Amino acid sequence: MPLAIVRTLKARQQIATSIATFRHGLALVLAQQFWGDIMDNGWFDRPVPISLGIIGDVYNVSSARQAVDILDHRWPDAGTAKYRDARFTCLQVLQGLKKPEAARRAFTEAAREAGILFNDDSVGSIP
Repeated sequence: MPLAIVRTLKARQQIATSIATFRHGLALVLAQQFWGDIMDNGWFDRPVPISLGIIGDVYNVSSARQAVDILDHRWPDAGTAKYRDARFTCLQVLQGLKKPEAARRAFTEAAREAGILFNDDSVGSIP
C-alpha cells in the first residue's frame, strides 16, 4: 500500500479515537469539518413545542439537531444542569450513542426548567 494512503488511514484512525474521547461534542464539530455531514438528525417521535422570543413565537422542535441549534443559539437560560444535560444528550444522539427519545426527554425537561415549554390543549400534553 502506498505511504500516502497509510498516513491518511492513520490520521483518520487518530481522529476517530479523538471523537470517542472528547466531551460535549467538540470532536464532533472537528469531525464534521473533516468528513462533512456525518451525523443523523435524531428525529423525535413527536415534536416538542417551545415558545421563544419577546412575542413568544412557538417552535416545534422535531429532532436532536434542531434542539442543539436552539440550545446553542436561542436558549434563554444557558448554563443550568438540565441545559447541559440536554445539550450533551442531543450530541450523543447525533453521534449515534443514544436514542432520540433520550434527547427529547432531556430537551423537554430543560425547556420546562427554562419556562419556555409551550403547553396548551391544541398541542397535547408533554410527558
